[in-house]
Amino acid sequence: MTHRQAQAGGLVPRLEWRIRPDSEAGVLSQSTRSRIEGNARLIGSGGSATYAFRVLGGMDVGIRLTVSGSGQVRVRTQAGGLLARAIRGSGVQQLNLTTRVPLNPSVQSLQVIIEAARRGQVRVYSVEVVAADRDEDRDGIGDGVERLLGAPANALRPTIPAVPRSCYQTGADYAPRLDLATDAVILHSFDPARLANWKARGYPVFLMGGFRDYLPYVEANPHAVQRRKDGTPIGIDSSFYLTPTPERIEALVRQYLQMLDAGADAVCPEEPEYWADAGYEEAFRQLYEARLGVAWTPPDESHAARWRADRFKAQLMNEAVYAILNAARARKPGAKRMVAVHSPLNYALWRICLAHYALIFGENSPVEEVIGQVWSDTVRTPIPSDGDYRAEPFATAYLEYAALAGLMRDSGKRLWFLSDPLSDTPSRPLAEHQQFYFSTLVASLMFPEATGYEILPWPERIFGNVPADYATVILSAARACEAIAQQSGATLDAGVEGVGLLFSDSMTAVRGAPEIAPMEDLMTLGVALVNAGVPLTLHSLQRLMERPLPRGLRVLLWTPETVKPLREAELRALADWVQNGGWLFVVGGANGYDAVPETPWQQAGQPTPLHWLMQMLGRPLELETVPAEPAPSDAWRTLGVHGSEPAQGIFNRRWVDINLSPYAGQTVYIKFSDSLPDTGWGALLRQVRLEADGKTIAAFLTGSPAEPLFMHTNHKSRLNANGERFADYDAWFVYRFPLPTARSIVLRLELAQEWRLELSQQPPYKEHLAVPTRTDLPRISLRDDETITVYRVPNSEMFYTYQDAPVGVSVRAGRGGVVLLGVSGRAFGNTAGGARDWRTVMQYVCGLAGVRYRERARIVARRGDWVAAYGTYRTTILRGTYLDALDPRLPILNDPSLNPATPRLLLQVDNRLRNAGLLHTNAQVLLRHETSGQLAYLVRGPEGVNGVARLSLRGLRGQASLTDTLGNPLPLNAEREGNTLLVRWNLSPDGQVLTVR
Repeated sequence: MTHRQAQAGGLVPRLEWRIRPDSEAGVLSQSTRSRIEGNARLIGSGGSATYAFRVLGGMDVGIRLTVSGSGQVRVRTQAGGLLARAIRGSGVQQLNLTTRVPLNPSVQSLQVIIEAARRGQVRVYSVEVVAADRDEDRDGIGDGVERLLGAPANALRPTIPAVPRSCYQTGADYAPRLDLATDAVILHSFDPARLANWKARGYPVFLMGGFRDYLPYVEANPHAVQRRKDGTPIGIDSSFYLTPTPERIEALVRQYLQMLDAGADAVCPEEPEYWADAGYEEAFRQLYEARLGVAWTPPDESHAARWRADRFKAQLMNEAVYAILNAARARKPGAKRMVAVHSPLNYALWRICLAHYALIFGENSPVEEVIGQVWSDTVRTPIPSDGDYRAEPFATAYLEYAALAGLMRDSGKRLWFLSDPLSDTPSRPLAEHQQFYFSTLVASLMFPEATGYEILPWPERIFGNVPADYATVILSAARACEAIAQQSGATLDAGVEGVGLLFSDSMTAVRGAPEIAPMEDLMTLGVALVNAGVPLTLHSLQRLMERPLPRGLRVLLWTPETVKPLREAELRALADWVQNGGWLFVVGGANGYDAVPETPWQQAGQPTPLHWLMQMLGRPLELETVPAEPAPSDAWRTLGVHGSEPAQGIFNRRWVDINLSPYAGQTVYIKFSDSLPDTGWGALLRQVRLEADGKTIAAFLTGSPAEPLFMHTNHKSRLNANGERFADYDAWFVYRFPLPTARSIVLRLELAQEWRLELSQQPPYKEHLAVPTRTDLPRISLRDDETITVYRVPNSEMFYTYQDAPVGVSVRAGRGGVVLLGVSGRAFGNTAGGARDWRTVMQYVCGLAGVRYRERARIVARRGDWVAAYGTYRTTILRGTYLDALDPRLPILNDPSLNPATPRLLLQVDNRLRNAGLLHTNAQVLLRHETSGQLAYLVRGPEGVNGVARLSLRGLRGQASLTDTLGNPLPLNAEREGNTLLVRWNLSPDGQVLTVR
């Protein structure tokens, strides 16, 4: 017997049976006076054979019998007979019968009864039955399936909205385990057959393609591969970044158009990326000279060459996206035109050239929707923070999403947010994956500017590879995203509001040699505030021309070394905002890019953007930069090197003893670095002991509370998962040891990998100290490559000095003012306690602006009944009753705690518990029918994942049942907990009916 469901998803079931005498098992329910003889079932005089089929009420049924002899066939259900037909004739004949199953009951047994006449016989060669559900309201769900919920057919409407709220990205063909039951799917493939298979399952398909390609294309077009100065290609694994030549763009356009013709509903080129390290490849040189009309110069030759090259790279990538989207608009005007990009902050940090504002809002931009790609790998980027160099997953995610939200706010273009439960390195510890995923997820849900969510990329690397409970939670988060997408606003419970941060398209044009502008300044300042519960807003400098800053914005941070204006109108808008009552807080100073002749301020005759702005405000400015002063190279003496051969891993871990006796009574600085920086396996230190005359006078483990007492300068070194400090590539760190007067002094170090040790009696950089003029402000110590900027503004009030020169000043302008602090922002991250010091300075500036500075131990965004929450520096309590959507059991919590560094996604259920109903589930709910005596839901989800639902039982007994869409019972587990019921089962993409009475 063959029995299959032919209709996609099983939501409009179509059943087919083909029965031969040798395949009757499970269908032949009764037989009298019959036997199999040859290739037929022989029914003797007065005998019969009954075939039974499970069908839904209201199904249309077609029956084809191949028989011979004399007798009759009857078709009936338990509701009564449907039809009868005589069998006559001496030869083999086919009988075709059609009927419809009665509407009630919702599940019935269809019987085909074949009877032989008295003194006759019938031979049955085959029985073929087709039963198809109707979908008279054309909602994609069969009328019989709707009746399984206890509702009349066509009385229910699917809960999926017309505009997609959720999607996910895959390059694989359709498979039940990859069917996550979202509103749409992103197909990262140019295979029309895969597109057809996803469309056949009812998904709107967004077509995605990148700008990298694989070896066949690269070998045929080596001139187009992005290359570093030494000629090495830039790529990931076996795919390589390419210059968007006209030929390359034409080939991409052909691929997109082919897929549009095959039925794609949207096109979405992703990651239009040109690396700052590239620009040496032949294709770029040719485009540079043809388009710019000047001879190509190496990007690292000068600041002007870097500015021109990297701005041109961003322009080329924008033009490539425009070409694809404009071709799509011409071929299929109704197809959505999307682009997927990382945040402006991440591209600047990773040194990738893209101009977000120009891409999305440039003249005649065809971009309609943007997917903001923030995920575990982007937020893993280390940031200087409180004397260490570490990932700050929540704060970084918050700032990245805030930048995208600020860019897109009130633009009329739609914004989607991405998060990722795994990462591009799936082998990392599960706890780390979860921490980074939950942090990015919760941060993404705090911004109502996003109305759609890409819930994850690459389900093929997630499901089947992560623990079952984690898979359950991932789908729970997806359903929460869908619910939150329907909430139009957000209410914040956080620290001081009205504080913002500027960013600009310029950030990715100043991140290459000869000077890599310090994007870390911006990130350090932002992270320290978010970690204290301050909900920063981010604002595009380019959008100031067309959209005034929000009325509630009172203080705006600007780091001008990376964030530079591209037009006069941007600074004019900023000056107008200050004149009308805003306070601009400038942290940092000038750099070599300010002298590039083709910048707008230089063309206006101003040495820096700051001079230009202050001129607009009628406040003349004098600026002087005090650069970092490194110790001379001969001040360092090599104490030891791990060896001459690579030592990758910890197999060479050992104690290294350094004799410091000659330096007794003096202060020494010990530097740890990477002896073979090209390999990336630098110094790995676990613990330190300092012994004098045989006694231990200092001992500490790396990462312990004692280490900051000895750490003088940390330049990009980090702690691994075991708390060991490592310095790879260009990273290094320096401990300071004041030595006693003793005969024997030994420094003992537990070291591994490729280390180099050096000693100096000078610090690595001359320490610069900014001294406050007020007792309520801290001293600011600069011990790394940070700079000091002296600011002189007439009639200003000084609040910091450096060697008696003003480095911190404030001056009023109109109803607002400008505060200038000539200290590199990263200085507050390079020093232990620096984040606290920065916030103290911020409190002072807020006071100048008339803003009451307030920190908060949490950031909580309420989106309807949903709560996205993050605990910052101490535990607080969230009053009320909540469901925990990030726990696989969806527990009900009373007054849950918000612990430091812990993201939570909660549903407030105080009101919902007053009535019976579904509180939350990780399944997609297609239909719901809730009455006083029964709750019924049509649900679906990916095969192989555990479904979970928690329901309020107010007035119900708590009896749960589950069937497939044919009414066949399925197993489930139900646990009553108070007045709620936890139900768990195995999900299916073909749909299931969950009923609770």
